[in-house]
Amino acid sequence: MSSTDLNPAIFRAYDIRGNAEQDLHKDAITNIAHAYADRMRSEGARRIAVGRDVRPSSPGIATTLIKVLVGAGFEVIQLGPVSSPMLYFTVFELGLDGGVMVTASHNPSPDNGMKLLIGKKAMSGEDIQDLYGRASQEVRVRASGGSITDFDIMPLYLDRLAGDARMGSKKLKVALDGGNGMSGPSLVALLDRLGVEHVDLYCDPDGRFPNHHPDPTQLDTLEDLRSLVLRERCDFGMAFDGDGDRIGALDEAGRVLHGDRILMIYAQELLKEEPGAKIVGEVKCSEVLYDQVRRWGGNPIMSRVGHSFIKKTLLDEDALLAGEMSGHMFFRHRYYGFDDAVYAALRLLEIASHQGEDEPLSNLLSGVPDPVSTPEIRFECPDELKFHVVDRVVEHFQKVRAVVDIDGARVQFPNGWGLVRASNTQPVLVMRFEALTEKEVEDYQAEVTQAVEAALVQVRAQA
Repeated sequence: MSSTDLNPAIFRAYDIRGNAEQDLHKDAITNIAHAYADRMRSEGARRIAVGRDVRPSSPGIATTLIKVLVGAGFEVIQLGPVSSPMLYFTVFELGLDGGVMVTASHNPSPDNGMKLLIGKKAMSGEDIQDLYGRASQEVRVRASGGSITDFDIMPLYLDRLAGDARMGSKKLKVALDGGNGMSGPSLVALLDRLGVEHVDLYCDPDGRFPNHHPDPTQLDTLEDLRSLVLRERCDFGMAFDGDGDRIGALDEAGRVLHGDRILMIYAQELLKEEPGAKIVGEVKCSEVLYDQVRRWGGNPIMSRVGHSFIKKTLLDEDALLAGEMSGHMFFRHRYYGFDDAVYAALRLLEIASHQGEDEPLSNLLSGVPDPVSTPEIRFECPDELKFHVVDRVVEHFQKVRAVVDIDGARVQFPNGWGLVRASNTQPVLVMRFEALTEKEVEDYQAEVTQAVEAALVQVRAQA
């Protein structure tokens, strides 16, 4: 294999991800595995966990990866089919030197990839590009002493989560949509253990995703769950993505709780126990989140978008909780700080179980403003231009309005805000808007869009 057969586009901001057949054939996996082994040897690593999802391509990728790691002298802890959080949990609980999860998360079935850890830290940014450099050079690592140990992490994982549960007296009935992803088995087992009544959809892992796309942030994927919540008169519903690190939620009326609203529920409860705690959101989150955290006695912090940036902010700021609009939730309060949707589900169950018998989930945010907001709006822009366009938009608005520029331009308007930022993974600009009225949202969107279009013309003229 030549380095030209290694697609650089699969080495993304937070992981490796591409089409399994075209991008992750055996030669590519071999080169990537040797590159990871080379990096891990330079870190003095010895013991590495490997897990996988159940996509049709995952067993073959995992087999090739493990063969290389064993041949490079590593002790491989082979987990078999698990969620990404269970892989992370293994590394933390067993004190391992790293880990690899074979998954494409919420991508379609033909895709696959890897999430890689150095110690307890997920590889991202420069580390991913370093891996590409080593892989493209076709480094080879061989050493004696390698081994494989099969390990079933599920009992230890369930013991840890059930042991952490602080359930109240309210008897709950919840609806679950596992999305045929990897969270279903552990989620069902945990709720059975806690005595929580549940009605289930698609909780059997199936890497073909035959029922719907495994991403609870896409509203159309929640329709079956909404019908189940209403038909069965559930207290609420929860949905999960392909590899088990994103949570979605619906209240008792089938209304969607977006990521920032779920984060508010957690923050409100946590701050009763930990006054003054730092809570991390990201630039796409509602201004209401930051205002409410202050009102509840907490210290809100805004981060760049992306789980690696969120995790870094969580640690750097010694925060106890973080969350993203995408449904990644990170608890350092009573947990390890990585994004685990099953653990996030447990914390939501805990909170709801302490409500009054006739008190609905929606009451948890009673009185909290719910402004008008748009979903993410995608504006096509070539990769080689998108960051230059955003820089010009920042410069433009800094002259006329307050701007938060930690990740694109979050422009403050009299009764709301508008965001434009470059996607980390696609040739698009991502925009989102929030205001008190529909008319204000439309006006803010028009002003920002006009600035983006003007900046794109200017950048193209200079390219």
